[in-house]
Amino acid sequence: MPIQDLIEVASGTVTGRDHTFCGNLVLGKPNQDAIATAWVKDAFVAVLCDGCSSGEHSEVGSNLFARMLLNDIIHLMNESRTLQSPGVFSFGDCAVWMNGQMNHVTFPGNAPPYPGYRMLPSDKVKINPEGMAFRCIRTSGLDIDVLNAASGYVVCGLERIANLLSCVFVEEGISLRKTVETYFLCTATVVIIDETILDFLPIVVGTDGLADVPDPSVFLEDRMFANPANVTRALRRMNQPTARIGGDPPRLIKTDGALPDDTTLVAIRRKSCA
Repeated sequence: MPIQDLIEVASGTVTGRDHTFCGNLVLGKPNQDAIATAWVKDAFVAVLCDGCSSGEHSEVGSNLFARMLLNDIIHLMNESRTLQSPGVFSFGDCAVWMNGQMNHVTFPGNAPPYPGYRMLPSDKVKINPEGMAFRCIRTSGLDIDVLNAASGYVVCGLERIANLLSCVFVEEGISLRKTVETYFLCTATVVIIDETILDFLPIVVGTDGLADVPDPSVFLEDRMFANPANVTRALRRMNQPTARIGGDPPRLIKTDGALPDDTTLVAIRRKSCA
């Protein structure tokens, strides 16, 4: 049975409050997250990217990176005869909600090993090889060796992107390092779901902003899959500041939105008839 008949998917995104407001000042920074999804070879694939706020145009890079990486993964999966590596793979920080628990992958100093640095020659930038390896989200039931085909898909995709950038930017006299640090400082999380791991659904995978969501189970409700636009609507409602009268003596009490960082997620569950 095609995987589309077994699972249903809903996704959405919202700009974090720290990118929108600073006190009463409207910042109006763009959402630096991105997501790209596809159905390929009896599997659902999603790539979520979280752009670094210090990158001048990381919102551009994260969108390009997500789509380019997804295209390379699709190409490599179509070349292979079997899909060997379903699961959730993180290159940098991310969050996964599963079995009622939040799994939040973080790095010291909020400094993840941005995969964009893989595009630079090794003698130009100091990289901890262990820190640049993909880490699998290890939850009950999803304990998958990180040294498998899924990580291979992404590393191959990075190499192809690096070659493309070298041809396009360097020939135009633009430093490859400056290009990476301006556009491509973003994390990447790859989700591959096939029929072999249906028993581990439902699951919600997101950029690290998902860790601030009060109740991620809301994104697994029927209304989210009936109209996937409801995911973004729900995220926006969570991030709306509120004001009420309370206290003694009565006073105006203001509450900030719940999501300080940009938040992008994909919710996946089995179809009721599957």
